[in-house]
Amino acid sequence: MLGRFFRFARTQRLVLVDPTKSLSAKESNVFRGRTLTLDQQRVLFRRWTIETDVHPHEALVGMRALLHGASSQEAWLLQADDVDHQVRALQLDGRPHPVPLDPAS
Repeated sequence: MLGRFFRFARTQRLVLVDPTKSLSAKESNVFRGRTLTLDQQRVLFRRWTIETDVHPHEALVGMRALLHGASSQEAWLLQADDVDHQVRALQLDGRPHPVPLDPAS
């Protein structure tokens, strides 16, 4: 962000030197997509917990994303060994702590 400001300031001749020119910073991997409204989330939650015609894989992936913010990559990389039935938790790839399983899951 700072680099963008100084590039703009330099092109507008507001500053003589861009002090950020030699810096290299990776842009953060933040989510920039659309999110669901609360009503849409409720509809999906009911679909995955109540309706019987839903494929179990859809319900599992959907609940992980809806309740725990699991990315599609985390859902894709989930293995059977990542489920700890004794403590009722999942170990999602890249997360330091297990994600607890709630009753709906």
